[in-house]
Amino acid sequence: MEHIDIVGLQEIVRHDFTDHEPNELSGGLNFIWFWLPAKGRSMGVLLGVKVDSMEVEEHEIKNFCICATIRDRLSNFRWFLIIVYGPSHHDLSVDFLEELDLLCTSAPIPLLLGGDFNLIRTCDEKTSDNYNFPMMRDFNSFIGKHQLKEVTRSGCKFTWTNK
Repeated sequence: MEHIDIVGLQEIVRHDFTDHEPNELSGGLNFIWFWLPAKGRSMGVLLGVKVDSMEVEEHEIKNFCICATIRDRLSNFRWFLIIVYGPSHHDLSVDFLEELDLLCTSAPIPLLLGGDFNLIRTCDEKTSDNYNFPMMRDFNSFIGKHQLKEVTRSGCKFTWTNK
């Protein structure tokens, strides 16, 4: 059995929720929900935090992400959480990275950054030969500047795959 305290979903493609709809996802557990509405027929982020174990001290909904200062009720450990959905049209990727850069630079406590960046770091992360080398460089520079470390995963490399 999994004990989930935080849920972050990207590309929800919803503009709004009733109070009841996100609560169905938590299976009756006491979660507080925040969402970044979809823009047109894409984007959207949903963040849920289990109130019994975590306190959301503050949160902000930005253009490409939801960020929150979270405190673990048991250990009192505090961290800054950023759940992102990067634009699929790369004409907005510079704005996306600038928004994240400002958030990461101003974070006074440890941070956890996750979601769908819609950016790649290396050519082997893409199935076609259509590479945007300047954007790959900018993404890698952002990661290096903020000394971000990738959380290793087991299983498939990507969330959705037919491989």
